[in-house]
Amino acid sequence: MYIHSNIIGIFALNSEFKVIDEHLYKDISEYENHEALISEFLKKHKDLKTPEPNELSKILLAFKDEKYLREFYEKNILLTKADVKASVNDDLLLIHSVKTVWELERCANLLAKRLREWYEIYNPEA
Repeated sequence: MYIHSNIIGIFALNSEFKVIDEHLYKDISEYENHEALISEFLKKHKDLKTPEPNELSKILLAFKDEKYLREFYEKNILLTKADVKASVNDDLLLIHSVKTVWELERCANLLAKRLREWYEIYNPEA
């Protein structure tokens, strides 16, 4: 028997890689604390082992069921949104603001240089 965990829950699988027990996460916060939940799940099922890398592809075939696939998609979108939101912080916004000011300053200097060149062409006496 095997144990497998992913974003939707913790699963116990038999030797034919069929799900025999599951603990589905209610929300993303429960997924973030999955280490404690895995240890509780292992207390319930003492004979579970982690699958070998070559067995993992067989285990993933068990999750092609529409029930798991839809929930995996929804929770993956929620997790991605949370990660994107967490990646934008005040430091990053400040860095972009400073870079924008530098870019605007460079553009203003370039426009002033071109304006002087045009003025010299149309008014060479100056």
